[in-house]
Amino acid sequence: MKNHRRKIVRRLVLGVFLFIVIILFRASISNFTFSALSNINFNIVKTRSNIYSITKEYQDKLGQVRNLDTQVEENKKLKQELEILKSKNSEYENLKKENSELRASLNLKNESNSEYIISDVILISSLFDDGVIYIDKGSKDGIETNLPVFSNGNIIGKINEVNTDYSEVHLLSNSNFRMSVEVNSFIKGILRGKGNSEFVINNFNVEDAEKIRVFDIKTSGVSELYPKGLNLGKYTMLNSINLIENKELILKMNIDVSKLDTVVVYKYDRSKLKLIEKINEERSD
Repeated sequence: MKNHRRKIVRRLVLGVFLFIVIILFRASISNFTFSALSNINFNIVKTRSNIYSITKEYQDKLGQVRNLDTQVEENKKLKQELEILKSKNSEYENLKKENSELRASLNLKNESNSEYIISDVILISSLFDDGVIYIDKGSKDGIETNLPVFSNGNIIGKINEVNTDYSEVHLLSNSNFRMSVEVNSFIKGILRGKGNSEFVINNFNVEDAEKIRVFDIKTSGVSELYPKGLNLGKYTMLNSINLIENKELILKMNIDVSKLDTVVVYKYDRSKLKLIEKINEERSD
């Protein structure tokens, strides 16, 4: 009887032990499975996140490519607007000086009939004719001969020939270019093209001219062809010896002609020049 009871007790103890072992084993398996699944889920999220980032970056670049034409056009418009603003600056400086005298003498209205015509450079023929470019505006756009052509707010040339749809521009360096100018606000002379992107002002007979650091050149307004004070730019001397010996101020254009793509043609009101001429004539009588 005692042996039978012992067997029952042993079986109960063994059963409880096995039950505890099974519980612990299941808990261990469950924790392992949860941990493994967590790691897998994390890796999936990380992978998906990387895929999302790559996809988004691709979509952004694709969007940029799709909008490239729009961006190029917007940049072109901004550049054109900037060129006009730079060119207008010359006119505004002149108007400040002229308007008060003109209104007082002839009772003029404070209006400007000037026009700034944006043009694209369609041909640079310096390989064949030094200092010649062609623009995509012609007589149908209001272009006329001798109108000054601006880039970056400075005169770089003038209209030489006009066709219906395009025009030929002679740059400052063209051997046929001529313009009456004023240097540093007190030295007057005739600017002539010299070729090879250079131009010269002859008879530059100024004391200690070789010591001048910067030559600020503007239209002189001596003739009625151009208004006074339009900017040609600031230049530094190329050859001081030539200036001393021959009284020739030789300067080089400060733009890279090969990179010209947009210019501004300044169509100004020439009637004002005639009125100024009339005022000067009346004063001289």
